[in-house]
Amino acid sequence: MERTTSGSGNAITQSILVMPMNGRLRYVVTGTVASGATGSIVNTATVTPPQGVTDPDLSNNSSTVTTTIATTGLTTANLSMSKIGPSTVVAGGLVVYTMEATNNGSSAANGAVITDTFPAVLFNVSWTCVASVGASCGSASGTGNLSLTLPTFASGSQVTIRVSGNAPNSGTFQNSSRFFAPPTAINSDPTDDIGGPVITTVLLAPADLVTTVTISEPVNVGQPLIAIVTMGNIGSSPAGNVTVTLQSPLGSTAVNPTAGGVYNPAKGWATWPVITFVPASTNPVASYAVTFVPPSSGGTLRSDVVTPDPEVTLINNSATIALQILAQPQEPVQIPTTPR
Repeated sequence: MERTTSGSGNAITQSILVMPMNGRLRYVVTGTVASGATGSIVNTATVTPPQGVTDPDLSNNSSTVTTTIATTGLTTANLSMSKIGPSTVVAGGLVVYTMEATNNGSSAANGAVITDTFPAVLFNVSWTCVASVGASCGSASGTGNLSLTLPTFASGSQVTIRVSGNAPNSGTFQNSSRFFAPPTAINSDPTDDIGGPVITTVLLAPADLVTTVTISEPVNVGQPLIAIVTMGNIGSSPAGNVTVTLQSPLGSTAVNPTAGGVYNPAKGWATWPVITFVPASTNPVASYAVTFVPPSSGGTLRSDVVTPDPEVTLINNSATIALQILAQPQEPVQIPTTPR
């Protein structure tokens, strides 16, 4: 919902009672230049955080516009700027802004300038410009912040600028673009010469569960073996209702899982109680031990970790290890000797 208030005078001093996160206020100021004035008009707007609030970036808390006072007749243009972009993006994902600058006025606005200071959290920023008939971009492409002068910008013409960059790992950022008339033209409607803001929130990447299985030293046939199973989460989001299992070789005996694990001899695996919450970026989260006597033929141990939540990849959800069983050493046989 938009609300409009108004005032008059040569200065604006206003306390904002409520300013929510990503909130926006726009002031449109109109006035008449005094007869006989020359040179230029410099206007600066400043916003100051209230007491007790820390602003992490003070570099964008003021903005200055310099307007040249023309001594010859001015043409009339009607410049407008639109901007679209994503409301959400995954961590490190591609952010694409599309800006369209149009001259809806009756006269050309040759020398109009488009500017855009992109969020510092974006990286690998580049842009391209395509002009319609009657306009020219000046530069067809570039990198970093945008300050583009349009050498020709006839009535009814348009330029389209496409910006791309990669998002940070977290947070919310916003971006706006500005469109300035040249000194030789008057913009008859300054209310639509700002594109945006486009507010984008970075979505956390899904969970990424991992598991490992290790064993004690190789054992002789018939001797117990200890397997250690670990599980963790190397993803950016937590996971819920996680189950850990260990599959032992067919023919294993005396299987004894710790930490509340239950062994199913019919299926040959041990299952531990469901973990309702596994925090993000934590590894390991849990570690379990299983003691068992493997078959003489050895075999393979396999640990698995599963969750109903989405994951970055499932390639880390299983781990295997081959068992090495040593042959039982033979007792030396005493060979009788016959006295001579």
